[in-house]
Amino acid sequence: MLTSGDLICPRLAVRLDLSMGSDHHPVSLSFVLPRAPPPPLKHPRLLWNLGKLKYKDCQFPNLFADRVKPLHEKLKLLVTTENYSLPAASGLSGCSGLSGSPGSGSGSGAAADICPDMDALSDELCDAITSSLDDSVGRSKPLVSGQSWFWNSLLQDRADYREDRRRLWRNEPDAILKAIRFAEYEAADYLFKLDVKRRKRETWKQFCTKLSNGPFAET
Repeated sequence: MLTSGDLICPRLAVRLDLSMGSDHHPVSLSFVLPRAPPPPLKHPRLLWNLGKLKYKDCQFPNLFADRVKPLHEKLKLLVTTENYSLPAASGLSGCSGLSGSPGSGSGSGAAADICPDMDALSDELCDAITSSLDDSVGRSKPLVSGQSWFWNSLLQDRADYREDRRRLWRNEPDAILKAIRFAEYEAADYLFKLDVKRRKRETWKQFCTKLSNGPFAET
């Protein structure tokens, strides 16, 4: 059974020429297959663990400041160039707003021919931001539709507390305190996993209850 819906352009043909003298005649059914649904699109947005930016030891500011330096130098060169002025709104493509021209006497030809590629500058800035985020806070996966019901505020609090204990443990310089922090992290990790198991049992029980009490057709 291909589908429970109506067929598209169905055509049933009785093959009298293939009956071979029998009272039973073969038939053939033809129809137009519907177009296959398009494949699911990848998540259109890049997501990061932006909550980690609030921590004092987050390395994003240092990484970004270091990686944006080349772009900063390019912009400083463009702004401080003696014969460069911002192009007029009506002449962006031709850079008609650039003052001076080679041989015009209003400055050197190299300075006058400067026409910044705004797309390239924008891409360079985005690369500096995204690479700094990748190496400091890391990317996060989008919630899969239909599964977000499992996660609740209690699990989120447990996860945040465990992450906080982990950071304290990893960043503790004192050896004795580091052992104490590690014990705290292990305890937080145990509680988080315990609540995840409890949530699994709870949702499974809800599912079984819905099956047993719901309408038979829906079951």
